Amino acid sequence: MAPSDKPREEAEPKVPHVGLDELLQNIERSKPLDELLTEVMNNELEEQYQKKERRKQAIIQELVNASKIYEKMPLERLAIKLDEDLNEILDLLEHIILNNEFTGIVISGKELIFNKVQQRDDLDRKPFLVVTAPQSKATLAPAATNAASVALHTAASPVPAPATTHAAPAIKLEPLKRRKVDLRFKVLGEQPVVQEPVEHEALVPSVEVLPVAGQLQLKLALANNSSRSLEGVLVKFLFDGDVRLVRMKPSYAGFDWNGEIAMPTIPPGSIRRVLLYLSPGSCEPVGFDTLVQYQDTTGKFIDENVSERINLSPPTFVKRDTITKEHFHDIITHHLKMKGIKSYGIPAGLTPTDAYLIIKEILITNAFEFVGEKFIEDKNQFLGWYYTRFKSGDVENEFIVIGQVLNNKMELFAMACDGMQLLSGITFLAKELRTTLVARGTIKDESELVELVCPSCGGVLDTFPIPGDLHACKFCGAKLQF
Repeated sequence: MAPSDKPREEAEPKVPHVGLDELLQNIERSKPLDELLTEVMNNELEEQYQKKERRKQAIIQELVNASKIYEKMPLERLAIKLDEDLNEILDLLEHIILNNEFTGIVISGKELIFNKVQQRDDLDRKPFLVVTAPQSKATLAPAATNAASVALHTAASPVPAPATTHAAPAIKLEPLKRRKVDLRFKVLGEQPVVQEPVEHEALVPSVEVLPVAGQLQLKLALANNSSRSLEGVLVKFLFDGDVRLVRMKPSYAGFDWNGEIAMPTIPPGSIRRVLLYLSPGSCEPVGFDTLVQYQDTTGKFIDENVSERINLSPPTFVKRDTITKEHFHDIITHHLKMKGIKSYGIPAGLTPTDAYLIIKEILITNAFEFVGEKFIEDKNQFLGWYYTRFKSGDVENEFIVIGQVLNNKMELFAMACDGMQLLSGITFLAKELRTTLVARGTIKDESELVELVCPSCGGVLDTFPIPGDLHACKFCGAKLQF
């Protein structure tokens, strides 16, 4: 049999060529990065809202149970039962009280005070009453529901109305006399045992650095293990490497941040947390030194130092020869969960077309395969898909970048399967973009390329504002001026 007569089923299958039009028609309709980021942000905000609601309901349930037992309750006990930070418990309690989701409680210092709701017949809150009726002997009977203190209730659980009864002969209610026993301090005739806390280290700092959404997140926790509040705690951050502060949560400093934070008072037994979101300027190792200073009970200054280091190295991209539309669609929708974005204002003198061609050139030069692109004329929007593989040791993982030019912005939206790979890849490409613009003479210094990130919430601005004008972030409403 001649080679040409070989049966069709024995021939090696060929990967069909996928044209650009067919690819764009079969892939899900592309969304602008602003819409895509809004969808991602809305999902995250919804998850945060649901988590907060679940935590609030857990607190309310604990309050319902505690109000039946205690007149006072330490906040530390509530935090321990719920395994929550004391500061977060206070924030949620304030929200619950202000919204009238639970009534009858007052925060007094370190305690919760339950204000019991009394009925009209105040019978001295005794559990048993002597009931004397005409022509009958005195009998001992339990008090009715309306004769005792009614515990706090939520808005969803009103106090039930007393049941209707038939007319009864006039009776005389005489409260029993009992000796008041404070169960908190006297149990079976024993005296309470008071244990003085042993203070090994009054303030214990801890630092953790993680890649989050294409940025570095530095998480600082200050635990007060002493029995007194700590005031005047000063924290200083020293960075060994090319990093820039994007935002801080809570915001203890503004744009003129000098690397120091004066912490608010830290109550005893509680933890203060601070999150710093940092943008690396290049793929190089970065060191973090956190210095904490405070005064002990004798007035002596105590210094604590915590160091962390993260090894950020340039990525190794490996180009893939072919990719089918099914594979490209599958890895976007199911496999790549890590997402990050770099958004910059288009420098003066650079047209949107040139800005997109620069992005395209950078990606193709760095072993990215061109998958497809789209131009929406009425929005003056350029959109392109690019694919490569990120090599880490002997393992290769998919890595996708969507380049976009829209609303006077040039953006790189990256997707990866690992947070560290995402951080390394998008940092490297952003550095390439700044270097290219300087080499072309578009900007004189890399600092002239403005990153469009809200310092309040971390969201990407929907447009590049005109210098001097106030612009509101569409996510949090913060007013920004460039």
